[in-house]
Amino acid sequence: MISALVSVLFALLAITSPSRAAEVSSGVPAGCIASPLPAASKHVLATLAFTGHPISDRFSATFWRQPCLHDPLLSAVLMRITPDPGGSVAICSSSFHVSQNGTNFGQSGWITTARGYPVCSRFFLPTTFAFHEPTRSFDDQKAFSLSPASWGLYARPNIVAIPAYAPNLTRRTLTVTLVGNGSGQIVSAPAGIECSTGSCSAGFHEDVPVALTAEPLAGSRFAGWDGACAASGSSPVARITIAGDAACAARFDPPRIDPQSGWWWAPAEPGRGYSLELRNGRLFVASYAYRSDGQSTWYLSEGRWDGYRLATALTEYAGGQTIGGSWKQASRRSDAATATLAFSSPAHGTLTWGDGRSVAIERFPFAGSPQPAPDDVVPAATSAPRDDDAVRLQALRDAVTSRGMRRVIVRLHGSGVAAADGQRMQSALGQSGSQIVTTYQALPLVVADVTSSGLEALLSDPSIAAVHEDTERQTFLSASVPRIGASRLRSGGHGGQGQTVAILDTGIDKSHPFLAGRVISEACFSSPVPSLGIVSACPNREATMIGAGAGLPCASQSAGCYHGTHVAGIVAGRGETFSGVAPEASLLSIQVFKIVPPVFCASFQPCLGASDSDIIRGLQHVRDNAARLNIASVNLSLGGGRYSAYCDDLPYKPIIDQLKAAGVATIVATGNNGLDGEVAAPACTSSAMRVGATTSLDALASFSNSWALPMVLAPGDAVTSSVPGAAFKSLRGTSMATPHVAGAWAVLRSAAPTARMETILAALTDTGTAVVNPATSRPYPRIDVAAAHDRLNDIETGWWWNAAEPGSGYFVETGRGILFLSAYTYRDDGSAAWYVASGPYSRGIFEGTLQEYGGGQALGGAWRPAQLQAEHGPITLQSTGSGSARLTLPNGRRVALTRFSF
Repeated sequence: MISALVSVLFALLAITSPSRAAEVSSGVPAGCIASPLPAASKHVLATLAFTGHPISDRFSATFWRQPCLHDPLLSAVLMRITPDPGGSVAICSSSFHVSQNGTNFGQSGWITTARGYPVCSRFFLPTTFAFHEPTRSFDDQKAFSLSPASWGLYARPNIVAIPAYAPNLTRRTLTVTLVGNGSGQIVSAPAGIECSTGSCSAGFHEDVPVALTAEPLAGSRFAGWDGACAASGSSPVARITIAGDAACAARFDPPRIDPQSGWWWAPAEPGRGYSLELRNGRLFVASYAYRSDGQSTWYLSEGRWDGYRLATALTEYAGGQTIGGSWKQASRRSDAATATLAFSSPAHGTLTWGDGRSVAIERFPFAGSPQPAPDDVVPAATSAPRDDDAVRLQALRDAVTSRGMRRVIVRLHGSGVAAADGQRMQSALGQSGSQIVTTYQALPLVVADVTSSGLEALLSDPSIAAVHEDTERQTFLSASVPRIGASRLRSGGHGGQGQTVAILDTGIDKSHPFLAGRVISEACFSSPVPSLGIVSACPNREATMIGAGAGLPCASQSAGCYHGTHVAGIVAGRGETFSGVAPEASLLSIQVFKIVPPVFCASFQPCLGASDSDIIRGLQHVRDNAARLNIASVNLSLGGGRYSAYCDDLPYKPIIDQLKAAGVATIVATGNNGLDGEVAAPACTSSAMRVGATTSLDALASFSNSWALPMVLAPGDAVTSSVPGAAFKSLRGTSMATPHVAGAWAVLRSAAPTARMETILAALTDTGTAVVNPATSRPYPRIDVAAAHDRLNDIETGWWWNAAEPGSGYFVETGRGILFLSAYTYRDDGSAAWYVASGPYSRGIFEGTLQEYGGGQALGGAWRPAQLQAEHGPITLQSTGSGSARLTLPNGRRVALTRFSF
C-alpha cells in the first residue's frame, strides 16, 4: 500500500489527432458515465492533474492500488471532475492501461464506485508510453507502462503530480428505527437499509451521501425524522453524508385528524362538556367535570397538536367570577389531573383520564352546530404525488439538456440562506458554468442559472430540499360590486379606508381617472434572461425598479399589458356611475411581468410571462412594506400548471406564510382551464386563499377551475373595469373574480381592524351564497361582503374571558341564528359551578336564561346522572366589536368579555 507522497514531473511527447477535440470539450465526453465517488483525499493513492488544453478543460488521472480480477496490481482511470460537493465525477472509458516491467497485458482495469466500494471493469487501449518512479518502487515493481486514449488537442500537455494519500475505506454504521403509532418502511440509496418494523442497520463508507426514503403504509402517515436525520424536517426523504456512526428515527402515525373547534360532550354520560379549540397548531381544552367527592370543578390546558393526540396535564383553578357577588381572586389549585385526547374523525374522539378510564366524546349537536364535511370533500392526499415529482425532475433535466442552461429556484432546508450556504453553492456551481442569480432575505430560496452538471450537483446536495424550474406564469383574463354587497357597505361608510391592496400584475395606469390618487407606492421586478431572449418590462429595462413610475403598465398593449389596470379598477376604482369594491383603499402597484419571445408563447407574437422568482421578489416587497403601508391583502391574478392537491413543495409557501404572519392575505386566482379537481399554481399553496369565478346568474363559470379543497367564488364573467388610456373594457376570467375578494378583504379589515385573519376568512366563507358545481354537486361560497361584515360584529365562536377578573371563562358558539353559552363560574361560597344557556341570536345580541346543572362526568369514579339544579335568571350577551362583548348577569352586573388568546 502506498503511503508516501508522489512528486514527479512527466512530459508527454505525442501529439494526437484533432478529430477528438469537440468530443472532449463538450460536457462529459462520449463514453463517460456519472458515478458517485468518495472524497479523493481519503480514497486516492495519487492524482495527476492534466493541464494545457486549449479550452482549459481539466482532467486528472487517478491511481488506485486495487487488484482487479486478473488485471495488474495498479489501475488508473481518466476522470473529468465535475463540481459536485457530494463527490460525483464523470468517469470516461478513455482509461489508462497498466502493465508491469514494460509488458503490455492487453487488458486493463479501470474503476468506478458503488456505495464507496471500488468496482472493476475492463477496457483495451493500444498505444503506450512509459514513466519511472524515481524514488520509490510500487510494491517492488520498478517501471510501468501507461496507455492513454486520444487526448484531443493536447499539444504537449503538462502532467503534474499532486500529493497522494493512502486509501481510507472506513465503514460506519447507520441505524434507522421506526417509531410512532402507525406503520411504514424505510429504504436507503445506496441500498443497505430496508426496514418495516423495529430498527435495522447497515454499513456505509465515510463521505458517502445516503438518502433515506420514508414510505407510509395504508392507514398511516409519515410524521417526521429524529436523530441525525432531524434536519430533513417533514420531507419524506432524508439526505445525510456518513461521517461516523449515526442513528435516525422515522415516525409514522395514523392519518392526521384535526378535531373541530367547538363544544364536545360524552353522549353516554351527559351533564358536562369540553371546550376544544384548534388554532395555529395548538389545541386548547377547557373541561367541566366532577371530583370523586362529587364537587364540581373545571380544568384548563393547551399544547402543541401533532395531528394524532394530545397528552396533557389539566390545571385546576379556584376563585374568579361569580354569578351573584363580587369577583374572587383566582388561584391555581393543582396539576394533578392528566388526560389524553385522540380522534377517529373531526367530530369523534376518545378522552382517557390519568387513571386509565376512557370516555367516548363527540361534537355537541346543538341546533347551530356546523356539521363535519362529507368524506368526498377532503381528498386523502395533501401533497402532490411523488410520481409527479419524478416526472417534473425529468422534465427539468430534459429542459436543461435541450437548451444548455435553465433558471431554477433552489429551496433549502431551514428558514433562510446563510452566507456559507451561498458561498458553498456558488463554489460548486462555478465549476460547471452555473451561477447564482438571486438570494432572498429571510427565505430559504436561491435562484440560479444551471447547466446539466450544475443541476445534478444541486440535486445530490443533502442541504437542498428541492429544485424547481423558474416557471413563467401567465395572466388570467374575464353590475358585480352590488351583487357581493359592497355597495351597501360603501353607503354605510365602509370602503376600505386606511387599507392598502398590493397588486402583482402587469402594472397600473395610475393616471386613469378611475384610479386617480389610488396608487401610493410602486415597484417592478422583471429579471431578463438574455440567453433565452426574455427582456425586462420595467420602465428602466433593468431587473429591479422601485419608486415613482416603477409600477406603470408594460409597453405592449397586444401582449396584455392592460391586465393590471383592469384588476386595479375592480379593487379600488372610483367613478360617478360605478366603483370598485374598496374605492377608499390605496394600491401598491408591483409590475412582475416580462416580455417573452414568440418561441415560448402560444401565438406567433411576443407574450407576457412572470417568473416564479420575480413573483416571490414582489411578495417579499409586500412583506417588507406591510406595516408601513398597512397592507390588508395581495392580489395574484396569475398562475400556471395543474395541481389536484396542495403544492407546498413549490417555492411559494415560505413567503405566503410570512405574509400571513404579518396579517396580509394572499389571494390567488384558480385559473381558467375549466377543470374540476385541479387549480393552477400558486393558488394550490395551502396558506393562500383561492378564488374561482361565477356568472351573472350566480352559477360556476364554465372556464373557472375548481377542486375539492377550500376555495371561494366571486363574479368573474363580463366584468367592466379600467384599462390604460382612460378607457374601460369588459373582461372575463378568474383574474376578474380575485380582485373582488382582495377588495372585500380590505373593506372588512377597515371595518374590523383588530379581527384575526381566521375570523375574516370564516366570515367570508360562512356567509357566502352557496354555488354548486354541477359536475361534482360540491358547493362553494360566493362571497357576500355585507353579510361577512355583519358576521364580524357577531360573537365569535371560541373561549372568552374577563381579562380584568380572570379565573373563569365562557365558551360561546354561534351558527344558523342560534347561540350556545357554557359558563364556568363560581358560587358566592367559592365552590365551582357550571351554567348553560342557548337560544336565538341575531345581529350580535343574545337574550336567554342561565341554567345551572349538577352531576355529569367525573375525573375519578362513577359517572353521576346530570340534573338541572336551578334557573338563575335572564342574561344578555351583546357584541361590542370584533373580539369584544358585554355580558349582563342575572343580578344586573355587567362583565366586559374579550376573545381569549391562547
